[in-house]
Amino acid sequence: MGATLSHDHNHRIAVVHFTAPTCWWSWGYEPVFNRLKLVYGDQINLVTFYGTVYEDVEEYKKDYELDDAGMIKWAKESQEIMGVPMHLNDHFDRMPKNLLPAPLAVMAGMRQSHEK
Repeated sequence: MGATLSHDHNHRIAVVHFTAPTCWWSWGYEPVFNRLKLVYGDQINLVTFYGTVYEDVEEYKKDYELDDAGMIKWAKESQEIMGVPMHLNDHFDRMPKNLLPAPLAVMAGMRQSHEK
């Protein structure tokens, strides 16, 4: 899943970032990408590929030997390292059981146009 990498010769640098909308580690990189755009302007082509490895959160937790408490502990650690604001105590209670619709919605929106 993802966008097509444009081979535009006007860009001297291409940065390709793979992420899922449910990945808090990726959220922490947003300031880095904004700064790259500010520093390099039109010389850089930033491309983000959206997807998800797991459709089912329970399958993900099982494969990584995590329970809800372990997920919250990991999220708190990520929040401290990356500085991503998120509500940790209720985050996993409200997480959808199927993660696939979020990346599909993002990809559908990106196909309309970047501006939309």
